[in-house]
Amino acid sequence: GCALRLAPHPAARRAPSRGLIQRCPNLGLSPALLGWLTEPGSLTERLRARHGAVAVEVLAEGARAEPSAEAPAPYWERCVQLVAAGRPRLAARSCIPAWVPNHPWQPVQQLGTRPLGEVLFALDGVERGPLQFAQLPAPAASQAHLGAVVMARRCTYRRQGAALVLTEVFLDAD
Repeated sequence: GCALRLAPHPAARRAPSRGLIQRCPNLGLSPALLGWLTEPGSLTERLRARHGAVAVEVLAEGARAEPSAEAPAPYWERCVQLVAAGRPRLAARSCIPAWVPNHPWQPVQQLGTRPLGEVLFALDGVERGPLQFAQLPAPAASQAHLGAVVMARRCTYRRQGAALVLTEVFLDAD
């Protein structure tokens, strides 16, 4: 799973279920970061508009038999890192509970190195739940100083009654 593969940026895997807040906190965050956190559209498109090309590095992907905070087993998990302008900007984890063949979220299984947003915002019948937010300790391998935090958001999307839980950790959003 992601815990090992997200080693430089494990925050996407450990975003706590408790401690998430429903409204975006203004914890002294810059207006720019608040804009990223509350972005209603595709973060990939926003990264492209800001930095040009965006590469998707797939860190872990597949069906999981062990339960997680987001889903009982079995579920599908995809952990990626979005890189733009030569730097990791976003770590993301998609978790699809009750994974079975021919699941309504089946197109996610075939993304490869394409961003989730290209499918998520193009599929018919996708409903987006409210955003939740959390502050997490900055990954040890990042350039952040000791005690630094990163912001994360989580949202549940629904398609034909099936959930996709997306956690996004902002590693370097400017």
